[in-house]
Amino acid sequence: MLYNKLKNNIFSLFAVESLQPSSLDELQSKTITWLRFPLVLLVLLIHINPSTKDIFTPIQTIDISHLTIANIYSIIGRLGYYFSQVAVPFFFFTSGYFFFYKVNKLDAPCYKKKITKRIKTLVVPYLLWNLMTLFFMILSKGMGVCLLHKSQAGLMEYISQLDWNVLWNSSTWNEDSVNLFGWSTQMSGPVLLPLWFLRDLIVISFILTPLIYLGIKYLRGYWVLLLGIAYLLKACTLPGIGITGVFFFSFGAYLSLNQKNIVTYFRKNRYFYWIISIVCLVVCVAFDSSQTARLSQSIYSIAAVGSVISIVAGLLYNRHLKVRPQLSQTSFFVYALHTMILLHFSCLGLAVALTEKMFFAEHYTVGYILSYFVSPFLGAGLCLVAFVVLKTYIPRLLILLTGGRN
Repeated sequence: MLYNKLKNNIFSLFAVESLQPSSLDELQSKTITWLRFPLVLLVLLIHINPSTKDIFTPIQTIDISHLTIANIYSIIGRLGYYFSQVAVPFFFFTSGYFFFYKVNKLDAPCYKKKITKRIKTLVVPYLLWNLMTLFFMILSKGMGVCLLHKSQAGLMEYISQLDWNVLWNSSTWNEDSVNLFGWSTQMSGPVLLPLWFLRDLIVISFILTPLIYLGIKYLRGYWVLLLGIAYLLKACTLPGIGITGVFFFSFGAYLSLNQKNIVTYFRKNRYFYWIISIVCLVVCVAFDSSQTARLSQSIYSIAAVGSVISIVAGLLYNRHLKVRPQLSQTSFFVYALHTMILLHFSCLGLAVALTEKMFFAEHYTVGYILSYFVSPFLGAGLCLVAFVVLKTYIPRLLILLTGGRN
């Protein structure tokens, strides 16, 4: 019985919804549904980070006329990193759009209804995933103490040093990064690092949405324009209120409150978005790690959101793509699990290690290139295995971990 259920759950992930969209609203829904899983794969691609490998060559030192395998790997790695920067902005953008979807007035009853729903879909999963990660870190530390025959004092000291920051900003990255004004733009996240996105989304949804609503109501498009300028300048990257999330959430909210269909909105100027995306992508790689690249990356992220929506909508309308709703619903689980520490391993880290062994990356540098492309799919595959197992044997836990998204 359970075996049949397991088999059915596996096949259901790839079940196709073959009906052609019959309206613009349906095309919009299918476009967003289709994009969720591929963009989560891009999140995994960001976290592979080829620049940490020994063979990585800084882009500015590469001689194009004498390319080596290491040079090609480095260029592909940075190209993949910048290309993937569309993922997080897209999820902020759609979150803002659907928060205000069909909202005529954000009064107290409407706000309460929205917040009540997001306690289940945002807060509960955020706490559970971070607490689970913390538990496995402590368990891993305890096992290390036992194996090395050390006293339990080391473990207790480790536990005593933990504080509430593990749920807020226990880890930082981009410490040396600054904006055009010389202000620090370092980023931070909770103990399960990728959940910085969920942390910021919680703050925006619970605290900033009334302000965003009033800003759009009275300033209209100027509100989005002002935030867009602040985003390009990277004016604020404080924990919980990063300008990336506030801008893209507000952008989506503006279109939603003005009852604009995002497919229609972006398809109208699609060629402009495509050209800007390509040009900015080239500039990002050519001027990697410079202020020019950082500014170009921000412009690219805006144009890329419009590009992916317009391209996928066109392909879906012409039946060149098919929607797999069940696979889309695994996106949050894959996003949350892929770097979770499980006794020193993560799904993504294991995937990278396996593919490097598979392609002999330790001996032939071309293996790193193959590993780079295969690792996100293998990492996501391992997460999908865990998803199906939980859905089959412990469905209630899966519902809690995904906020009911499954």
